[in-house]
Amino acid sequence: MKRLLKYLLIMVTVFFLIFFILAPIFYFPFSSFELTRHEENSKFLFHGDTFRDYVTDAKKRVRKAKADPRLEKSVQDQLVDYNSPFELLPDKKFKVGGKYKKSIILFHGLWDSPFLFHDIAPYFQKKGFLVRAVLLPGMGTHPIDAMDTTYEEWLKMGRSIYKITKKDANEIYFAGFSTGTLISQDLALEGFDVKGLFFFSPGSKIANPFASYAAILKHVIPFLKQKPMDFYRYGSQASEAVYQYEKLYQFVLEKLKEKGKIDIPVFTALSLDDTTIKQTDTLENILPHYIGRKKTLIFKKLDETKKVEGDFVYINSYANGIWGVGHSSLSISPNNEYLGSKTGRLSLLDDFYPSFFDVLFHNTKDQERLDEILSGNYILGSRTKENSRLAKKPIVNISYNPWFNEMMNEMNRFIDELK
Repeated sequence: MKRLLKYLLIMVTVFFLIFFILAPIFYFPFSSFELTRHEENSKFLFHGDTFRDYVTDAKKRVRKAKADPRLEKSVQDQLVDYNSPFELLPDKKFKVGGKYKKSIILFHGLWDSPFLFHDIAPYFQKKGFLVRAVLLPGMGTHPIDAMDTTYEEWLKMGRSIYKITKKDANEIYFAGFSTGTLISQDLALEGFDVKGLFFFSPGSKIANPFASYAAILKHVIPFLKQKPMDFYRYGSQASEAVYQYEKLYQFVLEKLKEKGKIDIPVFTALSLDDTTIKQTDTLENILPHYIGRKKTLIFKKLDETKKVEGDFVYINSYANGIWGVGHSSLSISPNNEYLGSKTGRLSLLDDFYPSFFDVLFHNTKDQERLDEILSGNYILGSRTKENSRLAKKPIVNISYNPWFNEMMNEMNRFIDELK
């Protein structure tokens, strides 16, 4: 027995030596990044006094980062528009004494950009909110910028935009997507006068177990995935940014425990088929701390179309051939010009572009499965382990939320109840 344990210890030691010493040698040849730091993109350096100046400054940085002589000007303009902060003004009737009655600041998540709020923002605008969507430091420009950013920079940006917006509106609300929900909670817990919170695919415990080792992995594997950039988000995921997310998550959890109960209205929309975040952790460890008016919209598999239980509203997300909705698709309308149902766009990169671990262990994707999908023989939905086990066809992660309108109707009713 002792000899067996000795051999096992030797094997584990050898494996980790190979993993941490040789991994970068095998991995880096697949990198297409020019390792050039861009401090102006990874840190929040804006010192202006107006949101308009902030948007102008951010657009300049985004345009510089996205500059590509191979692209037509119209395409580059669209890239800048997708990745830049934006502002939507409500009707003038919602203005009192030179200030708007209320404003909402929108915080997106890791790898993403303000584009994730392009479909939701107009609904807030129609409800009388001055809408302001921000760009997180390190995001929206180039994946290399995510290697040098920190969660402190994200919070610094949030505080600054809050102070600017407070000059223009009497009441401030926050809406967050994924990481953005943690940023908005931290600011609310710090004592900023926040009238309400809106969570979409809330940030909580990361489903991938390797995230817990991000503090180590970032020194060995700079990018957990290396893929071409999409129009609105990074394809490549910097380990450092995952580490910063983990720190922010723990930071917010500790604050929630210290505060105990927080009397702030909270609207939440999440999917139990989320393969990025363990949303059961959101339900068990985050939302119970909020004791104000609440509505929690949950997408899951049901035998009925809709079920209401107190503050919880359940929507069946297994209908019309769709097998659930995932993390990023929740905030996207079927009418979205880039990711909607009419575009015919498939999220194939997530399924078939090799990750670090695919390269290290020579795990090639099934070409027959790819051919089957490209021939149109697939199921749209969330590629959970359970769905993959039950499906007789390949599952492709859906890029939009078929029940987006139902989500917005529930949100509108919640806003009306706050009056």
